[in-house]
Amino acid sequence: MAVEFNQEIIDQYLSKQLKGETLDAFNKKMSQDEVFKKEIETQAFIHRGVNKFGEDEMRAKLKKIRAEVLQDKSSEQKKESAAKVVSLGQKKKTRPILRWSMAAAIALAIGASVYIVATNQTMSSQDLYANYYQPYAEDISVRNATAEDIANQASQFYKNKNYESALPLFLKILETEPDNAEVQIATGICQLELGRFEKANQTFSAVVNPLFKEQAQWYLGMNFLKRSDMENAKTILEGIKEGDFKYEKAQEILNKL
Repeated sequence: MAVEFNQEIIDQYLSKQLKGETLDAFNKKMSQDEVFKKEIETQAFIHRGVNKFGEDEMRAKLKKIRAEVLQDKSSEQKKESAAKVVSLGQKKKTRPILRWSMAAAIALAIGASVYIVATNQTMSSQDLYANYYQPYAEDISVRNATAEDIANQASQFYKNKNYESALPLFLKILETEPDNAEVQIATGICQLELGRFEKANQTFSAVVNPLFKEQAQWYLGMNFLKRSDMENAKTILEGIKEGDFKYEKAQEILNKL
């Protein structure tokens, strides 16, 4: 039986809430139906725009959508002109306007208003991240003397921003010192820098040492900010109390969200 993908289901898909067989069927239709795929891509773009993703992407995508819509209209006009010279005995062939083209027109209208709102914001999430994020810069120490060589090598990679090489070494240290908060934070930074956001989230959240908990919370907030997850970023930053690590910076960010 064919599954009807109404707007409610599409919204669940865009919000990453669609699960199980319905998600499998949705992905299957995306792979088999190019028109449906384009419509979902357009709605996904609008969804990202409403959540204030990059303004440059918004402009570029809207321009592309407009060009495709105009091309479709031109193609339809040519077919209509050709149909006029077909003999009366032939059935006139017409093609309905693609649903995604109508969605694109909506994107043009919605996207323009979203862009105006976004550009009136003081800073986007990515601007805030770029302005306030700095890697953890403290020297990293280990308790186990046998891990010192590994730690020194990892620290050198880390200081040189070679996070790809530093990460497996930090993870090796955590095998023997799983509660080493300095190494945990450095590991989380590597994961953040490499775009492994879920892993970074887990690593920062696992820090329980009270001497480093504040630093871990700050970087957890930066992780959410980098992902443009404004809701969770705000929650984490609001939890940074006066006197805590980066409290003033957290307040500055909150005032610009």
